Amino acid sequence: MISINRYSSVAQFLCASFSVLGMLVCSSALAELKKEPAKDPAKGILEIIGFKSHQTPQAIYRYSYKGKIVYLAEMPCCDQFNVLFSRDLLEICAPSGGFSGAGDGKCPDFVSKKRSEKLIWKSGSEH
Repeated sequence: MISINRYSSVAQFLCASFSVLGMLVCSSALAELKKEPAKDPAKGILEIIGFKSHQTPQAIYRYSYKGKIVYLAEMPCCDQFNVLFSRDLLEICAPSGGFSGAGDGKCPDFVSKKRSEKLIWKSGSEH
């Protein structure tokens, strides 16, 4: 079995190539990442976002939201969604960011209901 780290690097290269094979491998790699438990949620989120947008978040925060652990990837400036992930690294919504700054509208109560903010990763920090 190929390790996730090695598989991720190959998949990221192929995803960037925009080939049909690349897209199939990209989808498969994302599915594999989501199957694995979130032992290091920051690393998993960085890999998922890297596959989808080739961007790096500014920071990743852990919160309690509706009684569950969630992670918010705060993206760098300008019109990018800040994506909220479940403990299993599945995308829940984008509570902020985008053109309007109000996110995708799928979790408008996040700001008022989030609790226990903890910074778990910051751009430029070693992880």
